[in-house]
Amino acid sequence: EAELAEAARCTVEAFRNAYHVLNRELNLPAAPQRPRQYIPQFASAVEAPDGVRVRAVELAESAAERGLSNGQRPSGFAAACLLVAANRVGVQVTQTDLAAIADVSPMTIRKQRDRIRTELGAEA
Repeated sequence: EAELAEAARCTVEAFRNAYHVLNRELNLPAAPQRPRQYIPQFASAVEAPDGVRVRAVELAESAAERGLSNGQRPSGFAAACLLVAANRVGVQVTQTDLAAIADVSPMTIRKQRDRIRTELGAEA
């Protein structure tokens, strides 16, 4: 959203409002964002190898199938999947960097990371 608002030269709030009005007026269903949609962008931003990106997408999909990402901020959950995938293969990615990219707090990343590890166990 922030990137689109910047390109449109307006505030994020104005962009969100216009988006919702347009969807309502045209009766367009707005599909919810999924964590897996954020992973390629985040992986590029932290220069994660392709294997980490692929593994993070797998984690996000597995978590979605089990309902772990329901009700969670998708960008924060995606960042946590990327962190878990990177840690598993020894790639250095910091919570602080991911939090800044995902526009969430490092604590959000840690909480989601811990949920993923606990709920997915050996998969994570």
